[in-house]
Amino acid sequence: MTVLKGFALGILSLLLFLSLSVFGIAFMINSTLLNPDFVADELEKMNVSELIIDIAEEQIGGELPEDVLFLKEAVYEVISDHEPWLKEQLNTAIYSGYDYLLKKTEILEIAISLEDLKESLRDSLWRISIEQLPAWLSDSLDDGLKPYIHQHLYEFADNIPEEYLPPEFADLPEEQLKLYVDRYFDDITRQITNEELLPIFSRQLEALLKPYFEQYYDEFVGDIPSELVIDESDISSDAMEQITLARQYIGYFRTGYYALIAFMVLLVLGIILIHRNVKDSTRTLGIGFLIYGVLEFAGVYVLRNFTPNVLPLEDLPSALQTWLLGLYGDFLAPLQWFSLGILILGAILLAASLIYRPGEAED
Repeated sequence: MTVLKGFALGILSLLLFLSLSVFGIAFMINSTLLNPDFVADELEKMNVSELIIDIAEEQIGGELPEDVLFLKEAVYEVISDHEPWLKEQLNTAIYSGYDYLLKKTEILEIAISLEDLKESLRDSLWRISIEQLPAWLSDSLDDGLKPYIHQHLYEFADNIPEEYLPPEFADLPEEQLKLYVDRYFDDITRQITNEELLPIFSRQLEALLKPYFEQYYDEFVGDIPSELVIDESDISSDAMEQITLARQYIGYFRTGYYALIAFMVLLVLGIILIHRNVKDSTRTLGIGFLIYGVLEFAGVYVLRNFTPNVLPLEDLPSALQTWLLGLYGDFLAPLQWFSLGILILGAILLAASLIYRPGEAED
């Protein structure tokens, strides 16, 4: 009878140890990959704007023509200024996607508003365009500025300071004034482009360029919707099939997860029923928990502190490297905390078995 009891305890203890090992991995996955809060928190730690800019610069930064480089800078500026908005929209996408994967909803739909982003891009692009005015004048003097000055000749003459146009020329007839402006146009514009624009020039040039800018921008964003909506119709059949399979397997995983918890509870109860006393039960459970906790905690400690040094991340953007290293540690953290908890529980149970003194009524 004693041999059979010892054999049964050995089997139950081994099954409990193996179940804890499997459950520890399942607990880590359930707390990270299958937890939208974890994914959202990791996203919050990411420097999204820096990452997007690094990737864009690496992919297309050196391929853009010189005349559209200002557009790139405007986009980068908008991305940097709107990092909170970007994270908010990504959070929306994360929770909507997980609602579908975790079967909280039967419809896969992700909606992201782009209206604020489009208007911000307009403002940023216009601001950068104004900053670029002096540089652009050299390339568009005869096509834009000279006809505009001729059209508003006396308005310019009344406001242009002496270093650009002496006051005695302000009262000249229109034809003579045009001749003077044409004759000294290069000198005038050279002073303008080499110095900060005066307010009068800024206002008049902005008024000249703003309609062209608005037309250009409206054409640029004309095909961009005010809201980006992604649903099942926008996903290829092959990709949707994989998503459906993932949804199905996640359901199996979660069912097995809770079934494993129930199985471990039954194993603990079986060990208690076999011993039928507190001292032996706490000793057996304490030793099993302590062994698992020490081995698992030590293994996770090694993985968190030494493995990152050999991860192949050197070819990735620096912002992504930093984030991935943090993600790696955060991903293992639930397993480390779980193993530490089991280790502490095992130590408490083992200590209780050593100090517990059974009463006379207990065999």
